[in-house]
Amino acid sequence: MHSNWAGLQKDLLGQVLLRLVSSEDYVRFSVVSKSWFCLAKENQRQHISRCSQPPKLLITDEENSWKLYDIMNDKVLNMHLRVPNRRFCGSSKGWLIFMDEMFALNLVNPFSVKLRKNKRADATIIRLPSVTGKKEWITKCDYYVFKASLSADPISDPENSVLTVIYGEYDRLAFIRPSSKDKRWTYVDKRWGTIEEVVYSRGIIYAVDNRSKLFSYNINSFSKLELAPDLPWDGFSKRYLALDSNKKELWMVKRYIKYIKDKPDFKRRETIKFKIFKINLDEHEWTEKETLGDVALFVGDNSSVAVVATDFPGCRSDCIYFTHDYDAIESRLEPYGPNDCGVYDITSRRVLKPYAEDVEKLLKLTSGRPPIWSDRRRCRTLQRRWSFAVAGSVRQERVEEYVEARAYGGTTAARQESFVVAGVWA
Repeated sequence: MHSNWAGLQKDLLGQVLLRLVSSEDYVRFSVVSKSWFCLAKENQRQHISRCSQPPKLLITDEENSWKLYDIMNDKVLNMHLRVPNRRFCGSSKGWLIFMDEMFALNLVNPFSVKLRKNKRADATIIRLPSVTGKKEWITKCDYYVFKASLSADPISDPENSVLTVIYGEYDRLAFIRPSSKDKRWTYVDKRWGTIEEVVYSRGIIYAVDNRSKLFSYNINSFSKLELAPDLPWDGFSKRYLALDSNKKELWMVKRYIKYIKDKPDFKRRETIKFKIFKINLDEHEWTEKETLGDVALFVGDNSSVAVVATDFPGCRSDCIYFTHDYDAIESRLEPYGPNDCGVYDITSRRVLKPYAEDVEKLLKLTSGRPPIWSDRRRCRTLQRRWSFAVAGSVRQERVEEYVEARAYGGTTAARQESFVVAGVWA
């Protein structure tokens, strides 16, 4: 007697959906039958808002060609993303951010491409007005914006989308609404300088400077506050801001770095440890956290991402995944390539090297374009119409390629073929 999986009650299937966390499992659910697909599509927005996904590492070894590395499963995904040959000053809400020679900010979504008659269209690009810049920065415009961060996806949630940048030689703040509400940038108090990181929450931009002083700026009332004073200097460090996985706590992550001069005119960078602090808004002070519990953090040139590690096989709890990002001391990647990548285990206080040997070689081939975490926010799969059919035998690994492609939006052989698998839609 065969079970009628396609005919399961909607409320029962809804309970199954609530327990799915990863995008891959969500897509696998959607390809079981037409009724399962329709239910998955109805609940897609809720799934995206509820479940933060571990980002993939965007790496490259060819001009204008980037690949995604899935560190959880230790494999390079079979997809090639064609995005500009630039240094990205941000990766946020599924968008990559870069500056051009006219000091204009550009948002590119490498996953929102379509196949039309076997030809691939260009990735979605949003072009924003220019930031105030000086001519001497034109040749090094890739670094004029130190970091950029989005509050929300400008396509799916335009009303709440704000782009904040740290720009110029003094690392000041500016913001704009990409949904075209703003025709020009708003520049925050120029007395605020040497900003290292920003995060946005409920209409407020939080910013931390190179001495760990925390500020807040309300984009509606234009009010500015100092929320926490400096911390004593305890070694050279970079700072990141992150919201916890429930978006209730604001953390500052300090990354301690040393520079080793083992070649003439070049310093090799090495991360030695991390410290995490939680802001106490009542006392206006930072409190050090000894553990992240079952949370994993991803930091770098991207907007920091916190996920519940126990929801994802292969993801390490109480760890910080870090990439070789930009710093003002030694920005060159040659001759080692982006070597300062790894995982910091907070419990053991050790830096781990989790990358496979072939990925290490791939990272070393990168020239001028450091790797960056990319968090895929939407499954393009569920945007497509249902096309039900029954196919012949298809190998399981081809099905997995199909699921990967639909979950992350890249181009693979599976996408280019019009096959369906016993109810898998195309």
